[in-house]
Amino acid sequence: MGASELFNLFKGEYVTEFGVGAFAGYAAGFVLKRAAQVVIFTVGCLFVGMQVMANHGYVTVHWDRIELAWKSQFDTNHDGKIDSDDMNMQYEQVVKVLESGVPGAGGFTAGFLLGLRS
Repeated sequence: MGASELFNLFKGEYVTEFGVGAFAGYAAGFVLKRAAQVVIFTVGCLFVGMQVMANHGYVTVHWDRIELAWKSQFDTNHDGKIDSDDMNMQYEQVVKVLESGVPGAGGFTAGFLLGLRS
């Protein structure tokens, strides 16, 4: 394969598809990261508020029930603990849903990772 054939391979629709997928992936990763930060901040504020109210005797928090609810929601491989394997499975599910039907899925994944890091 000569240089001109290689150039023709990359100048058409492949580059456009990769670029569209990369841009969409970057945007999705950027938005998902910002949304996750808002959710984490909100959960942290709720936790602090509940602890303060429980410490002053206004409410009783049943942490055992909360732990069961979280485990049932986030233990995706059902091994009884929430660990990095669960996080990887959830990440793969999110990427699978987001890149579904997007042209240039490889570009989408690369852009998504860049968006998460920005």
